[in-house]
Amino acid sequence: MWALNFDAALRVKRLAIAGGPRAGKTTLARYAASGRYLLSTDSLIGLPEAEQSAAVLTALDGRAEFVVEGCLVARALRKGLAVDAVLWLDGSKLKLTAGQAQQAKAIRTVFNEWQALNKAPVITV
Repeated sequence: MWALNFDAALRVKRLAIAGGPRAGKTTLARYAASGRYLLSTDSLIGLPEAEQSAAVLTALDGRAEFVVEGCLVARALRKGLAVDAVLWLDGSKLKLTAGQAQQAKAIRTVFNEWQALNKAPVITV
């Protein structure tokens, strides 16, 4: 694995921003996009769960440069989303409800499973 710092990660061609609810993913993604296609996976949450990861992959298929963010990113990575770097936002900026806290744990579990099998640089913020 090669070293990558936060500033360099913001400039890679294919950037994923992952983390639990209310971690600041959308705010950081808007800043990082800088002319690249930006996909917020929040827009796909209304789809049946079995279709969500495929929808992320389809939306980004063929795009040379993008920033993707949201609670569905960890699952999309596990399903084969190819990226150059991942920013993992650890924790939340606001108090979470019990449901959001449970969701954060589930997202972290999926992300850990993906990270154990992949070599894309991950920076924890």
